[in-house]
Amino acid sequence: MGLFSDIKDIFKRDLKLFVIINIIYFGTVILGAVIALAMPDLQMSLIMAAGQTFGSGSPLGGVGEAYLSGNIPMAALYTFITNFFLGTLAALTIPSLILPFWAVLMGAYRALLWGIMLIIPVPGVLPLSTVVPHYLTILLEGEAYIVAIFACTRGLVALIRPKNFGMDSRLKAYWQSIKDNGKLLLIVIALLAVAAVYEAWEVTFFAGLAGGVVAGGQFGFYDEEFGPDSSYSNWTQNILVNTSEWSSFNVGAGKLMRTQVVTNGTPVDVMILDRGNLTAFSASPDSGGWSACVMKKDAVNETFDFIPPQDGTYWVVMRNTGEKDAKIHMQVRYKR
Repeated sequence: MGLFSDIKDIFKRDLKLFVIINIIYFGTVILGAVIALAMPDLQMSLIMAAGQTFGSGSPLGGVGEAYLSGNIPMAALYTFITNFFLGTLAALTIPSLILPFWAVLMGAYRALLWGIMLIIPVPGVLPLSTVVPHYLTILLEGEAYIVAIFACTRGLVALIRPKNFGMDSRLKAYWQSIKDNGKLLLIVIALLAVAAVYEAWEVTFFAGLAGGVVAGGQFGFYDEEFGPDSSYSNWTQNILVNTSEWSSFNVGAGKLMRTQVVTNGTPVDVMILDRGNLTAFSASPDSGGWSACVMKKDAVNETFDFIPPQDGTYWVVMRNTGEKDAKIHMQVRYKR
C-alpha cells in the first residue's frame, strides 16, 4: 500500500477515536472560554504571561520579532518551526513514546489555556476585530495537534488492546503504532504549514486594528510606522491605592515612543518623566516640584505618543490616587 493509502486506512480503522479526541480537545477550549467569562483577571494574567514569552530577550523572542517586523514569510517560518518542533515533537510526540497517555493530558491542558486566553474578547487588549480572525488559526492548529494526539494515543491502545492492530504481541502492536505515528506526522506538518501562513498574515494584518483603530493610525504596534528596528514591551501589574510604579526605557532623541495603558476600570495617572523629575517625584509626589514630559490623568484606556528631546532614560510612571487597587496592562514600543 502507498503512504497516503496507509494514512487513510489508519483514520478509517480508528475514526471513532479520532472523533472522540476532537470532541475532548475543542470541548476543553469551550470550557476555557467559560472560565474566562467567569474569571477575567485570570484571562488577562495568562495573556500577559504569553506576551512576555514572545518578548525581546525571551525564549521565543525571535518569533515575536518576526511578527513585529511585518515580514509575513519569516513570521510563518518561525511559527511553523515553533509549532512543529516544540509544540508537537517536544511537547507531545517524544514524551508519549515513554508515557503513551501524555499527549492527551498535555493536549487538554493546551486547549484549556487557548480557551481561557483566546476566545473571549478583551476591550483594548484583545478586541473582537482581532479575536474573530484568530478563530481559524485555532481551528487549523488545533486540528494539527489533534492528529498528533490521535497518533500518540494509538500507542496506548496498542498496549491495552493489541488485537486492534491485528496482533497478539503488545510490543509488536506498539512498534506498529510508532511507525503509523511517523506517517501521521505528515498530516500534522501539512496542517501546521497552512496554519502558520494564515496566522502570520492574520496576526500581522489585524494587529494594526487593535482597539478598532486602522493600522498606521493612533494605535498600531505592528505597522510600518515603527518597522523592524524597534523595541516592544508589555506587562501587567497591580497598582495599590496611593502608590506608584514605574518602568524605564532608553530612547534616542527624536525617536517615536508609543504607550498604551488599559486598566480594570480604575483610573490611574500615567506620565513619562526624565531622570531629574523622577527623582523629585519619588521624593515628594504631591509637592509639585516635578514636571512630566507627558501626563495622562485618570486614564482607563489611553494611547499616546512621546518623542524625546534628547537621548536618555525615560520612565513610564503609573500612579493610583483612587480609592481602589488598579490592575493595568501596559504596552510600550519605541524606535531604536
